Amino acid sequence: MLINWFYKSSFAFRPDTGKTFLDCPNNIENYLIAFQKNSNSIKNELPVTHSSICYLLNELDKKMNFESEFPHVDKRIFENMRSLLRSEGTEEKLNFDRSFEEIKEKLNI
Repeated sequence: MLINWFYKSSFAFRPDTGKTFLDCPNNIENYLIAFQKNSNSIKNELPVTHSSICYLLNELDKKMNFESEFPHVDKRIFENMRSLLRSEGTEEKLNFDRSFEEIKEKLNI
């Protein structure tokens, strides 16, 4: 979902013209709260995927500034996200192959 948003092939958290933010298929506020709450578990179980999520959130925020893009969301959620991303580091670039392999291993595929 984030990778599609990053490459502008879909906008999972933005409404189409004429729709409200509540009409979006996914709620950015709930997504970020859930990620922050479960970050350690994700990092322990899927470290490459966790790193990719952190990288994508950081890059998307730099490109569009989440407060400007989502003025209806409490800015503390974005501040907490940035604090988490700073503590995790976001220097590692995306590695699709490693991320897919990691997930396949966990699923025994």
